[in-house]
Parts: sequence; C-alpha cells; structure tokens
Amino acid sequence: MYVEEPEPGRFQWVLTERRGRDWSVLEKAASPVGAYHKAMAEGLVALQGMVEDLERGPRTSDEGAFASEAPKERPAEAADSPDPAREPVPSKTFFGFGPAR
Repeated sequence: MYVEEPEPGRFQWVLTERRGRDWSVLEKAASPVGAYHKAMAEGLVALQGMVEDLERGPRTSDEGAFASEAPKERPAEAADSPDPAREPVPSKTFFGFGPAR
C-alpha cells in the first residue's frame, strides 16, 4: 500500500501486489482526502477488509498455508523458463507498504 498525491494537498491510498518484479494495483481510493494520515488509515482499513481473519492473516485454504507459500505445479515445458515469483528481488527495499512513485 502507498499513498499518492494526485493534486497538491489531496491524498489517496493505493493497494498494490507484487509478483516477481512487477507491481499491480489491486484497489485505489475512489477520491482523494485532505490529509496524508487519513488516506493512510483508510487504505489500511481497505487492506484489512481483504483479509477474512486478521488473527491468522491471508490464507489460500483451510490448511493454513500463506498465499505466498502455496506450492505451484509447473508443466514440463515451462521448466526451462524462469519462474517470475522466484526471480531475484531488486536490492532496493521499501518500508512496509511498497514503493513510492
């Protein structure tokens, strides 16, 4: 999640997801608000709304595996091509909520 400022003094949250090296927007605030902290708080509420059980976190099944740990079957012909989820991550790190743009 990050907060952007589409116009001076107006802020909106953006929920993103990373797969391999690529980031994609999952959801975005319908309209900006007048304070950064309000946009951040509203984005966190939206993010929490995507998780069924906040005590356990996002899960793929009743087995309790995290979505990022779910095993993936790959066809034999795909074995030679690199798995984007296993590509090295850029060395630049971002604090908790993804890249600032």
